Amino acid sequence: MATNSNNTRADDLLASYAALGQTLMPGLASLCLFDEDLALWESTAGADSYTASRILQTPQWQKLGAAHTPVAATTATGTVIVAIPLLRTSGHLLGVLCAQFAEAAAGQLGDRPAATVVARLKPALDCLHRELSARCARNVRSSALAERTAELEWLFEFSSESKGPGNEQRVLERLLEASAKRLESQLAALLIPDKRIEMQHLVDENAAPMRDALAQMQAHLLTWAHRREKPLISNGVAHPRSGIKPCKLISVPVSSKSGRIIGVLVFLNPDTAPDFRSRQVFLARHLGRHVTTLLEAQFDLMTGL
Repeated sequence: MATNSNNTRADDLLASYAALGQTLMPGLASLCLFDEDLALWESTAGADSYTASRILQTPQWQKLGAAHTPVAATTATGTVIVAIPLLRTSGHLLGVLCAQFAEAAAGQLGDRPAATVVARLKPALDCLHRELSARCARNVRSSALAERTAELEWLFEFSSESKGPGNEQRVLERLLEASAKRLESQLAALLIPDKRIEMQHLVDENAAPMRDALAQMQAHLLTWAHRREKPLISNGVAHPRSGIKPCKLISVPVSSKSGRIIGVLVFLNPDTAPDFRSRQVFLARHLGRHVTTLLEAQFDLMTGL
């Protein structure tokens, strides 16, 4: 028998849907639900989840980009299993519901059992789809909150370690080095023209082309920050302008204590690198605010500006 891949998620979700399904189709024997990765999520009493999982090993379910349509299969014992995909708006799988019918009830399914079951169970399928979509959205929000909490904890720890006397410029150098590593960025740069600050941290010499990319777009990033007063995030463009090195970037504005934009904190990656994610953008914004704090507290004394 197939086992549940995550018992914490098996919370009798299907119990009420099985009862509703048996009202809509009296011959329905059991249900089992698989998640977007085709791992068993939950099943009702009597479900042959092992055989159902075997059906999901066919190319229709395993091939990347394949169209997902309801299919029916008959087992050696005469049981009919109908696998019904539940899709996201993107067309990707949200889950797969397998409805099982004993041999005695197979006659009511007609010549097109998959289409018959989908039509008869439509009210239940619609409700299940809405519930799974809502749960997925909650899980995404919960995951995002956990990621953001972890980033803030990292920044708090770094800030605590950076307190105390020391070379003020070295504090910002350590910030660039640590943030580049945390954001998985090849180049981190702090550009504050009014304070004559232009600092960079390059992860390794193989990333040297990122310096050329920064030089090409530095004026644009500063102009964007002054005019828009919000971060600029780019995960690459399909057709970069001639002479501009393609790259991925996060550029967040740095402000003075009064709120005036005075520069940018920039993170660059090659266009072949993974896209920057919301977690990294979230941390970059807070790093920009942290730079403001450091500048006000330390660099005014050093530069006299």
